[in-house]
Amino acid sequence: MAPNQEYEVYYKEYERLRAEMGLPDSVIYHYDTPCTVENQIKMLLTAGFSKVNKVWQKGNTVILVATKH
Repeated sequence: MAPNQEYEVYYKEYERLRAEMGLPDSVIYHYDTPCTVENQIKMLLTAGFSKVNKVWQKGNTVILVATKH
């Protein structure tokens, strides 16, 4: 499954939950979309960061440092 297709599943679930709870668009509802480290790095680079480094990892917890010039 391509990364964009993977996230599409999560976005559909987010919309399903909003509809199930009857939340209007004016209500903010946080839904955490899981992301691989590789995809987070790609998103940061796409957002304009020039450099992204993984500086620490323990299990599923990762610290990334991104530089934007």
